[in-house]
Amino acid sequence: MPKSFFESSIGLLKNKWLQFVLGIPLFFCMHHYQGIVVDAVLYLLQVIHSVSPDRFVNDPPFMFGNQDSFGFFTPLYKLFLDYFTIASGTKLACFLFQLLWIVSLISLVKGIGKSLKNRLWVLPITILFIGISADKMPHFEMLFVSFVQNYNCSRLLSIALGLGGLASLFSQKKWWSLILFAIGSVVHPLSAGWGLPIWFLVFFPKTKYLIMFFSAILPFTFLAHTGSLDILPDDWLKRPLLYRPDIWDMFRILIYVFFLWYFVPRKTSAAAAKTSKAIALILLIAFYWNMWGCLGKHILLYQLQTWRAEWLAWAVVTPFYFNILVMEIRKERNFFSFLKSRSCFVLCALALTLFPPINNPFFFVLAFVAESETSKRYFVNVIHKLGVTWVEKENIYVFILGVVLALWSVVSIVYADAVSLVLENTLPPFLLGGDFQVAESLVRSNMMACMLMAIFFAVYSACLKRYLPIFCFCSYLIFPFLSLAPLLGLLLLFFDLKLGKIKFVAFCFLLLCVVDGSLASQFRCQSFFDVFSNSFKPVMALWLYVLFVLFLFNITEKRMLQKLLGVVLVVSISSYAFCFWDGRSIEKRQTEETIELFKNKTIFESVQNRGKIFFYVTGSLVDMPRLQFLTGAYLSYNTHIGEIFYREQFFEARRRDNNLFYKQQRNKAHEKSEYRSFVMGSLSIRDTLIDRMTFLCSSEEITHLVSDFDDLPYAKQDSMRISVLDKEIYLYECPLNLKE
Repeated sequence: MPKSFFESSIGLLKNKWLQFVLGIPLFFCMHHYQGIVVDAVLYLLQVIHSVSPDRFVNDPPFMFGNQDSFGFFTPLYKLFLDYFTIASGTKLACFLFQLLWIVSLISLVKGIGKSLKNRLWVLPITILFIGISADKMPHFEMLFVSFVQNYNCSRLLSIALGLGGLASLFSQKKWWSLILFAIGSVVHPLSAGWGLPIWFLVFFPKTKYLIMFFSAILPFTFLAHTGSLDILPDDWLKRPLLYRPDIWDMFRILIYVFFLWYFVPRKTSAAAAKTSKAIALILLIAFYWNMWGCLGKHILLYQLQTWRAEWLAWAVVTPFYFNILVMEIRKERNFFSFLKSRSCFVLCALALTLFPPINNPFFFVLAFVAESETSKRYFVNVIHKLGVTWVEKENIYVFILGVVLALWSVVSIVYADAVSLVLENTLPPFLLGGDFQVAESLVRSNMMACMLMAIFFAVYSACLKRYLPIFCFCSYLIFPFLSLAPLLGLLLLFFDLKLGKIKFVAFCFLLLCVVDGSLASQFRCQSFFDVFSNSFKPVMALWLYVLFVLFLFNITEKRMLQKLLGVVLVVSISSYAFCFWDGRSIEKRQTEETIELFKNKTIFESVQNRGKIFFYVTGSLVDMPRLQFLTGAYLSYNTHIGEIFYREQFFEARRRDNNLFYKQQRNKAHEKSEYRSFVMGSLSIRDTLIDRMTFLCSSEEITHLVSDFDDLPYAKQDSMRISVLDKEIYLYECPLNLKE
């Protein structure tokens, strides 16, 4: 490459605004607005309740208290709805909060790069981070909660402010970080609130002992047996408890703590190490509280949902890792020397631990052992005792990684096929560990680990100019049924075979691959592009597009053409983001237009006791009348929201569930999905609907029925035409007098 190419590249990397100019539209390309869904429904109803509480009389989520009291999000959200429609105001709020989120994230990456004196790599790390955390990618969520919400909610804004606080922390902006953490805590205490103890640990280190002491004794406050300082009664909430940590959650947290407490301080500056250790300590405290909350059933600690603190690790692990990777590469004489080094081996093991869907403890232990200064001598002795004396000391880590790839290829094949046989009822289900989702994640993680190691060896073989191994590793990445191809690649790489033996070995392996491929289950037949997620292909396409245009920019010496290419890149990505950011379907948009009809006046407003109305209006919101008509209701899909904080709400919602499901009290708690299935299934049968409504009315549970069924055998009291839905909605009053 000409010198001008590298000079131009350095110029691009030094540009302090390019990461924002490219990063922001890339973020919106990869995160699409979902509309008023999930928690966005909750916050919309809270705004409506703050304006018209009379709409929610005897509505369970507002009867005993409201989550709105824990934060300051409702007044802010209300400002958008005062000046815009519900659909457009909610969309605008989500866009602005996401914009703040990505600006804060880029600032955080810049802050970490600055603290490590690695500013040149802020742009590529930013683009890489945005890609691996894109919607539906493996690194996108913790438990069942996404790190980036594609709908309007307080958590989105709170974490955005928390990211800004972390960015200020790494940039040594003491009071700015405190202000951002404090505002974020006011918006959603359970998210950004975790940044406050980190701030004290960084700027007032002596508070560490006080924080640790308070954290240690807090779980034992259950001995007070008063209010939230007590053990969760067995009759409150459904068992097993939600948010319950499993063994994989424990591994994940411990791996994050190890990386931030042990590994990062050894590789970075003192200032970065201090912040990293503070985050690790808070993660450990959060996990300790989570165990007490979920397993010890401490009411307060369960309500705090301390697992939410994991966003802190997610935010800093990726930029830390890639900054350290760059720093370790620069320490070596050349890239090939780095590939053979202990640092490369440790970083490879950490990558296989930190980023796949399941954080595998095997690679965690491997990284921990290899990080020791005496690891090389230890590995050499073990390998030589096994009789493998031909491996050179300088290549010892490459050889060990090859052994790991060989073993893991076999393990991943066997386990994936075992899972498939379990699903076919050929093998017993205990092999899944009782959880298909975990088993599926393990299969994906194993395959991802093998593919990442195959990429490493493809690059290593390229450095050695060994083309046959490259062919084997790349074949495995492209053709998934060639699951044993990496073994052939390793054999050709590590053993100096003659041409005749190569042909024979290649033929045998090819035959074995064909046989294995023909017997392989569909469960493990995934290519490199599929094993990550369905979102990986568009992410890869966007990455390649950006790299291609930047490459053209660098090889072009004419200033005018460079400016044109820059404009084309930014405009094209921004245009794509503008066109596709709104991911709502046509049906969803029409539904939200319907909601607007009830912004200022709900349906059948003459009925004051809204919690005594049962709604059954067919359509996409048949199970969510509270959202559809912005009103209280006897039951709805989201009636159970908030019952973790209010015991009385849980009992009331359960009582109503039992009345509808069984026409008697069985004291059986249901999930939201069970209510949706019942409403969309059983109640869709006309006779079942009539039976349940008659019971609820006769037992004085409801006073009215609202439905779009015009052939029910009852006298109609009132009706309303909704032109958007092309429906007539009818009001029936108890007693539901049968027509003669």
